[in-house]
Amino acid sequence: MIKVAGESGFAGIEPMHFWMGDLADPAKLKEHLEKNNVELAGIALVCGWNEATETADERKQADDTIAILKNFPGAKLCTVPLPTNRKNIHERRLNLVKNVNAVSRRAVEQGISCSFHPNSPPSSVVRTQEDYDVIINSLDPTVTGWTPDVGHIARGGMDVIATLDKWSHLVDHIHYKDFSGNGPELGQDGHRQARLPQDHGMARGP
Repeated sequence: MIKVAGESGFAGIEPMHFWMGDLADPAKLKEHLEKNNVELAGIALVCGWNEATETADERKQADDTIAILKNFPGAKLCTVPLPTNRKNIHERRLNLVKNVNAVSRRAVEQGISCSFHPNSPPSSVVRTQEDYDVIINSLDPTVTGWTPDVGHIARGGMDVIATLDKWSHLVDHIHYKDFSGNGPELGQDGHRQARLPQDHGMARGP
């Protein structure tokens, strides 16, 4: 993926933490990034966070990811909920945000900037307007920002611009993609000639 990103003219990449394989070794990761002239924009930490506190495995995954990021100044920790189902939704929304805030506090204490990324599969606990109102409003702004993903916002039935405006004070990272659901994709819009890849983990260079 790093090689393809570099060949495609991208400036950076943001992999999910469980994609890392042997590149979880910071030295190997740095070698591959430099070889392909690509920067690490961040790592997406994807966990369920369904309980009132982190499970032992979630804690380990978070701490391992934080340890990698400490070797890449400026790269963000992007927390992403793992969609499972929407049972006990009211309790799990609150559990999710408690865990995200806890992870972000530990990361910030180690000099890492954090941002929360909602998603939109039907099984996600943070996909609708009501979900956003509870969870985004409960983020601790002293330790985490918000990564709006325009595709996920639209697929969750919300107005993209209104949603961005509502929590603009939290925005510190943006995922911008083609969306083949409602309305034209970027490549089909006469006002935009360039197509962007659908993979939200890559950042287009200048």
